Amino acid sequence: MKERKYGKYFLTEPELINRPRIPMSNPSAYVDSASHFGKQINFSMAWRYIKEPMLFDRIPHSHDFDEFLCFLGGNLENIFDFDATIELSMGEEEEVYLIEQPAIVHIPKGFVHTPLTFKRVVKPVLFHPIALTPNYYSKFDENIKFHK
Repeated sequence: MKERKYGKYFLTEPELINRPRIPMSNPSAYVDSASHFGKQINFSMAWRYIKEPMLFDRIPHSHDFDEFLCFLGGNLENIFDFDATIELSMGEEEEVYLIEQPAIVHIPKGFVHTPLTFKRVVKPVLFHPIALTPNYYSKFDENIKFHK
């Protein structure tokens, strides 16, 4: 596709596939608008298929852009078929919230959040973070500020 007139607008594997820093048993995908499309558009996105309990993010952190954390059921025929318990800590005081149904969580710019723990996973979860920055994953170390 890349050699066609509008091929530059398509991102396919293998560029779409990544190896996340957190070991996972299933393939993951991500896109950064800056590195994949050469555009400084405030958009980065990942797809993580979670099929077993795991500690995803350990250290509370913040970043200089808004982020949306999407939690959906992993059954693509019914993404609202959800049977999991996810703990997400919010704020500097690490107030714990339980996610037990499909949800989208808005993380405002500069807001401290995580740890993020998939405590109970009876049915797989599609975890889909969307960061409003052009290069969240390709420049991860520059985009995150750890707390504690």
